[in-house]
Amino acid sequence: LKSDDENFKAYYLQFLSLLRLNDYNQAIKILQILESFPMNFSMVEAYDALLSYANDHNMQTTILTYAPKAIDYQNFKGINLFSPNLEFIYLDALTKINKNEESLAVLTDLLKLKLSDEDRARALYIQALTYERMQNIQAEKESLKQCLEIKSASNWQNLCKSKNQILNQ
Repeated sequence: LKSDDENFKAYYLQFLSLLRLNDYNQAIKILQILESFPMNFSMVEAYDALLSYANDHNMQTTILTYAPKAIDYQNFKGINLFSPNLEFIYLDALTKINKNEESLAVLTDLLKLKLSDEDRARALYIQALTYERMQNIQAEKESLKQCLEIKSASNWQNLCKSKNQILNQ
């Protein structure tokens, strides 16, 4: 008999292989078996692979189902190995279904993390757009202001700059 650890590793490798072979339905069946094991960082890695696949194949429901599981576990452990990639994929899916409050909650947690200047600018730009959809101009301006205060320039900061200029016309 194999140990739980060996069984998990075998299923994990099978899951990754099936995803690479574009056999999504079988991969999900194996993922459900993996989810019966105690949660660990290999699961977050599996979710990350699945979410990248789902993002590439425009599978919004998959993203909306599995991204919160990965993000919540990372936040619970306080080790955000796959951030901000997980959050950005999730935020994109939330935007498409107009879940603004949920987006703001994800962004609030994301902005607490140590992010690169570029990722911080991206998060603040997404936050500004979310506030814009909610017609909260004051909060939108505050997000843009924080974005413009970031030391190093990036394309995201340029977007903040353009958005800010439009608002101040």
